[in-house]
Amino acid sequence: MAEIVCPECGYRVNIVRTGPHSAKPEHHYPDFQRLCREGPFRYITGTGCSKLDATYLAFEDQFRGSREEIKKRLAVYLPVLRGAQAGTERAPVLDVGCGNGTQTVFLAEHYSRVLGLEVSESAVQSAKQTYPGVEFRQYDLLDEEATKALHSELGDCNIYVRAVLHPLPDESRAIAVANLARLLGKRGGLFVIELAKAAKDVFGAALAAGPDSVPKLRRVLSYGITPANLEDGMLEQLFENAGIEVVDHGSSLLLSTDRLADGEQLKAPLNYVVGRLKHS
Repeated sequence: MAEIVCPECGYRVNIVRTGPHSAKPEHHYPDFQRLCREGPFRYITGTGCSKLDATYLAFEDQFRGSREEIKKRLAVYLPVLRGAQAGTERAPVLDVGCGNGTQTVFLAEHYSRVLGLEVSESAVQSAKQTYPGVEFRQYDLLDEEATKALHSELGDCNIYVRAVLHPLPDESRAIAVANLARLLGKRGGLFVIELAKAAKDVFGAALAAGPDSVPKLRRVLSYGITPANLEDGMLEQLFENAGIEVVDHGSSLLLSTDRLADGEQLKAPLNYVVGRLKHS
């Protein structure tokens, strides 16, 4: 377990292997949390403190890479999205857990309306300032009422989710996927891509390569984060339990911004699933 102390208000946050738990019982997850997609603070409990929230944003910027790197990584998935009708003109595209907005901007180049959704206030404000032509909102994927309100406003949505579910506790994953199903409605398509279980072995080998290998990954793990925490087939099972039909699935590679000791790029396996709500 690692502890983060807010430099502004002195609030203490415990980061543990199975998920975030506040040092104060009344703020137990999921009521008091922050989602981050690829930074070492997969969850940062939200205190309303600007300095602690900004810590998330700093890591988000460091670990995800440049806009051009992200565009190259995402381009390979566009045919999958279009082939499975997971991103169509019939409904807005939601980038759920959008972080600093770089992936949202890429999607906005290909679809008429795209919204970036992120629970971190600092990330949302940064994205709005950096990409003023794209819409960003604060949103908690584990909040059922907020999800219902969003669907009431937007109608059925197409959804893109990358590296949000794999570190969640099991019960929170179920809540998250159920809310994704609510946003889909009858017409929407869903694309989810997460670290595969085999990524753990890749990370282990990279760490064993020497003390200079994968410094960013080492920093992630120093905070007690457990990446690649999804068993094979779990995404499909989560979809099934939420009434989402799997229409496509496959594997890919995460081309990390981290490097091995010899300078080689760290690459980790990913699994993706495409789905639509089952029709009764």
